[in-house]
Amino acid sequence: MGIKTTCFAILCFVFATIDKSNALTGYDLQSHCQIALSDSIETQTEYFEAGICAGFVRALLFLGPALGERLRFCPPAEVTPMEGMQVLFKYLDAHPEMSDRPAEPLSLTAFRAAWPCY
Repeated sequence: MGIKTTCFAILCFVFATIDKSNALTGYDLQSHCQIALSDSIETQTEYFEAGICAGFVRALLFLGPALGERLRFCPPAEVTPMEGMQVLFKYLDAHPEMSDRPAEPLSLTAFRAAWPCY
């Protein structure tokens, strides 16, 4: 099993075991990414929330090209997690009606819109 497949399997396991009442939504992710994109992070809570966004985006950027055709997206090789956060934040800002949806499929939709595979 390749490293991307292994990481994806672990990520799926983690998300599958999270209690649905604590599932990350688009609104939560947008809030966390807004903190991560700001120039002033002051508290431990803000560092933690920014880290949630950064880790979430970094994992998706790493795994995106390895996903099945229906979910796959192809970011440029030089894209950074910060740029991924900006893409995600812009998408969520443009689609506020989707903010209550689960963050995982919503993020994949945002990244597929920004970086489709040809």
